Amino acid sequence: MRDVSKLETQIQIEIKQAVSEDAERIDNLLSCIDEFRTSIRNVDEIRNTLESGAGRIYYTEDVAGKMISVVQTTAENKHSAMIIGIATLMEHRRKGYTSQNSFKNMF
Repeated sequence: MRDVSKLETQIQIEIKQAVSEDAERIDNLLSCIDEFRTSIRNVDEIRNTLESGAGRIYYTEDVAGKMISVVQTTAENKHSAMIIGIATLMEHRRKGYTSQNSFKNMF
């Protein structure tokens, strides 16, 4: 488990489950993050994942409503889920948005 003592002060955030209408916003967020910039994906693929139920995507927004962090899951069952991607804008990292505590009641 990671040392959370080095995180900036955590704030209360609302975690939202993405719907197909969020696909373009998710793609825009991922294209702003170096680690995801070269990944092969497109808006239609994201939309299909959300519509088919093949996986879920959760996100957080800043106070202005800008998407700042996403987490994608797959292979879910009533006991577990596989997290296959976490992406947070650089200026919002180390604030605990995608920490274990943030998502403990999600599944």
